[in-house]
Amino acid sequence: VLSSDAISNSDRTLFLCYPDEEDSSSTLLPMEGYPVKASHDDGANNDDDANCKEEDEGENGYEEKNDEDVEEEEENMREIMPMPMSLGYQCLENYTGNTIIHVGELYTDNTLSLEQAPWGRSSSPEFQQRLASEFHCILKAKLTNWLHVKDTISVWKRSERCSIVFQGDDDSREEEEEVEYRHIPVGEILPMDVAAPDFKHLLQ
Repeated sequence: VLSSDAISNSDRTLFLCYPDEEDSSSTLLPMEGYPVKASHDDGANNDDDANCKEEDEGENGYEEKNDEDVEEEEENMREIMPMPMSLGYQCLENYTGNTIIHVGELYTDNTLSLEQAPWGRSSSPEFQQRLASEFHCILKAKLTNWLHVKDTISVWKRSERCSIVFQGDDDSREEEEEVEYRHIPVGEILPMDVAAPDFKHLLQ
């Protein structure tokens, strides 16, 4: 379902209501490109460690690894890491459209649940981090809630990307540096000045 046109179609709006309420942030799901590393018992691990030690150990002691070997090992570890089992995250992985509507608690909603703080009770940390990195919020409104819930409805628009080139210093012969940023039009930026009712006078 996640890879179907219903999710990936760029002409559609993705509506997510409590996408990860039942998921645990520590639960992992293997997906394509994220194979799970095979597990072994303690005895097998000991044998593997011994074999690695024999392979790495040379005539003059342990063989030192160069930078390329270290980078290759790190890349291999990233390849075997499983992807988080988050419905919201997997929807973002497949969705190619520009608009997302989210219903539930988010990081900035001041959830009252200590067990689920600070991310709230609705969507996983992985989902919220990616949402805030690739989209920007253009509308947010509170909903009618129970006393212990802080649900909101929010609309998010995919952020355009642009590059900023920083000119190098001629004296130090530094080369130009190109850095990628998000471009958010002024008319799509939420107000930055926010205060609780008892403290509004501090903004005046």
